[in-house]
Order: sequence, then structure tokens, then C-alpha cells
Amino acid sequence: MYAICIPVVRKGDSSMKKAVLYFLGALLILLMVGIAGASTPLIVGGGWTTYAVPSGTPPVHWVGAPYTFSSSVPTHLMYADGACIGDVSAFYEGGVMIGQGSPVTSEYPACAGILGGDAAYADGRFSRTCIDLPAGDHEIDVWNTQMYHIESGDGGYIRVDEGYCPGTTPAPEFPGAFVPTAMIIGLLGTVLLIKRMR
Repeated sequence: MYAICIPVVRKGDSSMKKAVLYFLGALLILLMVGIAGASTPLIVGGGWTTYAVPSGTPPVHWVGAPYTFSSSVPTHLMYADGACIGDVSAFYEGGVMIGQGSPVTSEYPACAGILGGDAAYADGRFSRTCIDLPAGDHEIDVWNTQMYHIESGDGGYIRVDEGYCPGTTPAPEFPGAFVPTAMIIGLLGTVLLIKRMR
């Protein structure tokens, strides 16, 4: 619940400007709260999208999160911290952590800064991860669990593509129809062998 405090102002009062500023400030806060509650759509196969993280003590919520997307095939989400080395992010779906960026040590007060998601993901000094996701509708929420510095906002890159994470192969699915067929053949073979032995 949010409360707005507006001072009582009498006509001709010299604090009229203050009252207007309080009101506009409260309105701005309400607008920001409304915007912060909205989600950001990600386009599957749309390439890298930049994100921003405000300053603060972790956990710090990403600006624009949660991210939403839909796919009829399996997808993978890639993340790379791309500003100053030191941020680590955790990814949640339905309140359950589904992945976290690789651990890194903050380089504060230095700042390597890197441009482009591909370069940031390829650079092992930056936190990064790839998360395989099943087909369907997704709403991914993201929080920084470690900050480059609590007084410094930061950012990086996120993307969603079809298929599995690069360099990984999903476990092969055992053919479902094969198992019952093999069991029936094995059972019949066992029965015939028992009859023959009698």
C-alpha cells in the first residue's frame, strides 16, 4: 500500500511551490511503481537486449524485469554482465531459481566495460550463464545477487533463442513405444523358455 502525503496549503501561502513539488513527486513515484510492475517482452531469436540494474544493496531487481516470451519449441536464455565486472544475476520462473550467473570478483573501482553481448559472453571475466527452457510461455524475473558496487548502477545483455544452450546436447529421449514392446517380447520369450524346460 502506498500513501501520499500532501501538505495543507492556504491561499497566498509561500509554501505553495513546495506543495506542488510534493504532489508532482508523489505522482512521479506512483508512475514509477506502475511502470516497475510491468513486464518486458523478449523476442525469441531477436538478438541481444540490453538491461539496466539500479544501484543498491543486493538483491537488486532489474529494471524492466520480469521478461516474457513464448515459444512452441525448446529455447535457451543467455545472460552476460557487460558493464563493470562484478555483477552476478539470478533468474527465477514461478518463484523458483532456474539459473544464476557465474561467480566473479568485483573489479571496483576499475571498470573494464565491454560493448556487445557476444563479446561480453565470450569474455570469461564477466558473469554469464545459459539456461535451457522448455517450449511454452515464460515469465523470467531477474535479481542481482552481487553488485559491482552498491552505489553504482550497471547493466549488460540478455537474449532468448530457439534450441539448446551452445555446446550442450540434451539427454536423448528413450523411445516410448520401444519399452512396452521389448517388455512383451521378453515376457513371451521367458514363458516359451519355461515351457521348453518342463
